[in-house]
Amino acid sequence: MNRKKLEIIILPVVLVLVFVYSICYNYRFGVALYNEAIEVAYQTETFANSIDFTRKEFEQSSSGADSVDTYLFEYSINSILLRFGIENMPFLDEVRAEWHNQIMKFYRQACTDGDLESIFCNEEIYILRDQLKDLSNILNEFCRGYEQTPKWKRYFISWKDTRDRLSDQAEIILEKSNS
Repeated sequence: MNRKKLEIIILPVVLVLVFVYSICYNYRFGVALYNEAIEVAYQTETFANSIDFTRKEFEQSSSGADSVDTYLFEYSINSILLRFGIENMPFLDEVRAEWHNQIMKFYRQACTDGDLESIFCNEEIYILRDQLKDLSNILNEFCRGYEQTPKWKRYFISWKDTRDRLSDQAEIILEKSNS
């Protein structure tokens, strides 16, 4: 009889502990998603702004491409390639890899080939800039929503589903402009 009573007491305690652990894990996942979304939104916004800035530099340059200040562009493209999310955050790895490949195409052309001026004569870089701005807007919208959500509610939101929706939106932006 003692064993039966012990089982009756231990089973609910274990279930409560598992439930609390899963809720806390979900909350931490949400915080990590939010932090990565902020970081990637900043990176994409900076890169999009650097495209605009460098374009203006080329347009205003009277002495050719040698006098154009490309530091911001080179810094932001390197920065976004080094830190465009981590391990399924804020997007699934497949989506992040697609974005990385898209950006890498311009990186190779700009930094490896040294042909930065031809990039800014091509319309593709401006399509990428628009994609980056759309992506940044989606991430900023998510961050605002997260910040406005009461802390107690954050424990019960399915952050993995939210990450999947962010991934779907990021993939749609990439596919829409590429088709």
